[in-house]
Formats: sequence, structure tokens, C-alpha cells
Amino acid sequence: MINDIKRTLTMLEKALNRLARQCFHDPKQYPDVFHEIEECINVIRSWLNETEIFHSLQHICVTLSTLIDELGGLISQLWETCKPNKGKKGISKTQRDRQSFRIISSVRSMINNIIRKLNSVKSDDSTISIALEIGMLKYF
Repeated sequence: MINDIKRTLTMLEKALNRLARQCFHDPKQYPDVFHEIEECINVIRSWLNETEIFHSLQHICVTLSTLIDELGGLISQLWETCKPNKGKKGISKTQRDRQSFRIISSVRSMINNIIRKLNSVKSDDSTISIALEIGMLKYF
């Protein structure tokens, strides 16, 4: 499950970069929310690497769901602010809008895929996992 989420995050990052390249002439023009999304993806990825061994714990899934929800909110903000610039790549406005819509649709499906993966995790009710949950709650 963790590897699938990491793979989806990589695809998500590439799709967002494609959207930014399509809409802006220069990376200096990227909106601040784009950089926040990159940072959020990096935080999620590093957090997954650190807690990979505890992926079946309920606390990890709840925290990861919160991070993914925050990422989804940032992507919605990006969609509102990221409209193709005139003259970019010399294509018509309707074609630019269709391409942007396809990228955003793929981003939404990636977020939904991650949520499905998180919902499919079954909690382990063994004494070890309960003790780990208690320890994780004290740690965080």
C-alpha cells in the first residue's frame, strides 16, 4: 500500500509540473500555492518513508488521510489560480482549457486512488499493534 501511495504521489507531482509548464512561460511565474503543493508532497513522501514500518496502524492512516486532504485543498486552490496564459504554445483557448481540465481530472483521480488505498487498510487488533498505537499517540 505504501509503495502504491508513493508511486501515485510521483505521478501527481509530474502531472502538476505538466500543468504548470502548460500555463506559465517561466518557473518564476508559478503561483505560491504550486510551491506549497510541492512542499506538501515532499512532506508526505518523507513522512511515509519514516513511518513505513507502522503502515497498518490506525493513527498512521488517520494522519496520512489528513495530509492527503490538505493536499487536495491546495490542488483546488491551484486549479482556481492556474489558468493558461495567452500565447502559450500557440494553441486555441478551448484546447488549452481541455488540456488543463484533463490534467486536473487525472490529479483528482490520483487523490481518490490514494484515499481508496487508505480506506482498504485493515486495522490489526493484536496486542502488539495496540501497544504500538498507544506508543504512537504518546510520541505524536
